[in-house]
Amino acid sequence: ASGGVSDPARVGRYVPEGANPLRRLAAFDTPPLAGKATLMTPDHLTLAAVMVPDPVVMDPSATVAEARGLLGERDFDALPVVDGRGRAIAVLSWRSLAERPDALSVADASGPVVWRPPSAPLLDSLADIEREPAVVVQAATGPVVGIVTAADLARAFGRLAGPFLVLGEIERRMRAI
Repeated sequence: ASGGVSDPARVGRYVPEGANPLRRLAAFDTPPLAGKATLMTPDHLTLAAVMVPDPVVMDPSATVAEARGLLGERDFDALPVVDGRGRAIAVLSWRSLAERPDALSVADASGPVVWRPPSAPLLDSLADIEREPAVVVQAATGPVVGIVTAADLARAFGRLAGPFLVLGEIERRMRAI
């Protein structure tokens, strides 16, 4: 799965303006929870929604000097280290470089890899994103398709929460009138 909608019944249905005067301000009409109350994670809140797709990757035989240059030049926090099939075998980060100052190759300077599939729920992956320099996104048998760092998560939060913060500010100003 690519993180898309897998259950059409859970998708909000668009309600055109004027179709229901009671819902003019509602853009979506979502179905209520059935049965007992459960926490439902929307399908769009997956790692695929926040990952940086097709990340730059490193070969394990690359030198530490090359890796430092790439991390600094591109302002990256971490890079997946991949095998010949494009599968992540480690993660190179500023932290792993600091922990292994005498390493000469990327293989020796890299830390362990934590990976999840693109369809993994974002909320279930937050602890890993906080603890690790990066979470690599790849299918169980496929190559790396993305990477998520804490900085990527912060950008996604701003993108997702920004409209709600604007609405809150508009409401605050309207109440002050």
